[in-house]
Amino acid sequence: MKKNIAGQIPDKSNTHNSGRVNPADEQTLDDLINGCREQDIHSQERLYKQFYGYAMSVALTYGQSKADAVEVVNDSFMKVFKNIHTFKTSEPFKPWFRKIVVHTAIDRARANKKFQKEVQVEDFLPQAPVDIEAELNARQIYKLLDELPDLLRFVFNMYEIEGYSHREISDQLDIAESSSRTYLTRAKAQLRKLYQSTFMDEQ
Repeated sequence: MKKNIAGQIPDKSNTHNSGRVNPADEQTLDDLINGCREQDIHSQERLYKQFYGYAMSVALTYGQSKADAVEVVNDSFMKVFKNIHTFKTSEPFKPWFRKIVVHTAIDRARANKKFQKEVQVEDFLPQAPVDIEAELNARQIYKLLDELPDLLRFVFNMYEIEGYSHREISDQLDIAESSSRTYLTRAKAQLRKLYQSTFMDEQ
């Protein structure tokens, strides 16, 4: 069974609150959401501050730079405020919000044509499976993700962290389903090599 590591990955941003909801804030989250539905600027500002750090920690796994991640986060909040009426208060807010951030990162990457590449014949040759989780923990994977090419990083994030299926990744990134599987294998193989050159040398 595939292990989802989303909950294990640490917050990569220390600029704002990490997005963890303490008991006091949790009591007022519904009020903030209702305020945002009424387009109350103070509610929007407070929701932004409360979840900025969490959004950055998600966006940074998809952006090449902090500047890219900031734009993804700001665009995500604009979508949240525009579509807050579709959120069901009977459901957790974070998963709904996280999905918006991830989709925004994907849309931005596609608009910037980050996924345009010449596909080589060997990309589709059978490859041995790589059990990356047997060698790397979530913190180590997170540290190495920035070293992956954009397409490999997105496929790895979407499959291993967000829990997307290869069919869903195929639809989102406009690639063949077989390519998604190949890129995931390549991403794991590159992470293993990066691990050996980065962490093994430190021992």
